[in-house]
Amino acid sequence: MADGGRIAGPKCIALTGPFASGKTTLLEAILARTGAVTRQGAVTDRNTVGDASAEARAHQMSVEVNVADTEFMGERMTFLDCPGSVEFAAESEAILPAVDLAVVVAEADEKKIPALQVILRTLEERKIPRLLFLNKMDKADARVRSTLEMLQPASSVPLVLRHIPIWQSGVVTGFIDLALERAFVYREHAASETIDMGDEDRAREAAHAGETVGLGKLDGARTGMTLSTGRAPPAQLATLAVADPVLGVAVASAERKDDVKLSTALQKMVEEDPSLRVSHVRDTGETLLEGQGEMHLRVALERLTGKYGVAVTTHEPQVPYRETITGSVTVRGRHKKQSGGHGQFGDVVLDIAPLPRGSGFVFSETVTGGAVPRNYFGSIEEGVREYLARGPMGFPVVDVAVTLTDGSYHTVDSSDMAFRTAAQVGMREGMPQCRPVLLEPVLKVEIAVPSDATPRVNAIVSQRRGHLLGYDARPGWAGWDVVEAMIPQAEIRDLIVELRSATAGVGTFRAHFDHLAELSGRLADQAVERAGGARAA
Repeated sequence: MADGGRIAGPKCIALTGPFASGKTTLLEAILARTGAVTRQGAVTDRNTVGDASAEARAHQMSVEVNVADTEFMGERMTFLDCPGSVEFAAESEAILPAVDLAVVVAEADEKKIPALQVILRTLEERKIPRLLFLNKMDKADARVRSTLEMLQPASSVPLVLRHIPIWQSGVVTGFIDLALERAFVYREHAASETIDMGDEDRAREAAHAGETVGLGKLDGARTGMTLSTGRAPPAQLATLAVADPVLGVAVASAERKDDVKLSTALQKMVEEDPSLRVSHVRDTGETLLEGQGEMHLRVALERLTGKYGVAVTTHEPQVPYRETITGSVTVRGRHKKQSGGHGQFGDVVLDIAPLPRGSGFVFSETVTGGAVPRNYFGSIEEGVREYLARGPMGFPVVDVAVTLTDGSYHTVDSSDMAFRTAAQVGMREGMPQCRPVLLEPVLKVEIAVPSDATPRVNAIVSQRRGHLLGYDARPGWAGWDVVEAMIPQAEIRDLIVELRSATAGVGTFRAHFDHLAELSGRLADQAVERAGGARAA
């Protein structure tokens, strides 16, 4: 322990804050002024210690946590430069349990208060010590105390002013420390060549408590795990909270020979970034890559190509439409084929009728007198199910009852295959007569947004054929609302893009399947046309 009860040793400090608040630039300035680098880089020049990955430099934004070490006045410090975009929030979630302090970089921009509130709340929930660094003071119109009052709604605890700037000819030349009652004036310094901070400077044989290190070849480790040198599994320091995906894209390898390579790469990406999700949709045969927003998915796809060397094609995920019927019919399905030797013969009479929504498929028989031998019933049901996998509109059929009422057979030519085919013939002839209709999946959606954006969000829901259920204050979030609505899945795909645009980048939502609803008219015709094209391909 150091004087005053403070734990001695290296410190791990997270630089966090809203998108484009200047975190990476601040890190670069800290490294330059503490001598860790001899030339301060710039984000626009793509030569900073932070934002080192190809994806980060291409987009000039942080897309992962960057690590840098320095020493100052005998103190060893490791800085973790965290992404500011809400789409990459999971990157910060994974490292926060290990930090000693969070420096929240903010600016006098009222539009960024909701984003600041999200970050401060996360730190408060984690009980992480934090301080606010007011950046870009030379561009602020308001006084420091006025800026503090403007930012106060973002914090559930009082913001207390520690430093006030010293101005000279419109330039900040130092600061007054209100706690120490001392003034500090900045000194000029010169920049010089950038030095290499390669791995050879960081190789270690051992690490001690408080140090931040990187470990290689940990095949069994996953993001969020707590590791220990002991034999018994250690208690988890923290649970990694991962938000539900809000945007998805269907991906496939550009060449069939890379299918296995793509699958392996996707698995590794999800292990590294749990906020991504990969799933296979049985109905459409698509592989879906889902994430936290448009940029999050774009970076993930760039890594597939750049890091893992897999060329991929992408398209919008297909909507899992269903179809059902609104009328009934009795139909005969007859299959007869004779080509020398044993022929094929099957004859069935089927009653086809609709069922209440959510009932699924029901097959039954009322055959009397042995018109159709019982051992063929299973094959007839199988033939019916095979047809219902793709109904007359091109989609799986639900909520239908099919009853085998009569038929005939041949002692020599009848077989399981013949009766399965006869059932398919009957369904193919009868279903179009039952007035089929298209059903679209409807999701129940909970949208969390700042209160001043609620009217705009209500309009967005209505424009997407949504049905508003109401809205209420978000529990524990001052100045936020939760809007509840029913929205067709076809209208959800890029909802997050519009939400983020309307809420300064902080709006989000959760959605789950609720029910199937009938879809008719032009939208239904377009859906059928798209499905026909997709299946033909």
